[in-house]
Order: sequence, then structure tokens, then C-alpha cells
Amino acid sequence: MISGVLVRAFRMAEAEIYLEECTVTEVLW
Repeated sequence: MISGVLVRAFRMAEAEIYLEECTVTEVLW
């Protein structure tokens, strides 16, 4: 189903943003 693909893509993008925020916080700390 298309909704499943959208959810998967959204979660992947969310994970990428989360990883970027983690690296930024590590650099700041």
C-alpha cells in the first residue's frame, strides 16, 4: 500500500534528522 511506503519514508527521514541532531549535540558538548 502507498501509505506504508509513505510511513516508511517518513520514519527514515525522521531517523536521519535524529542522527544529525545527535551529531550536532555531540559536537556542541
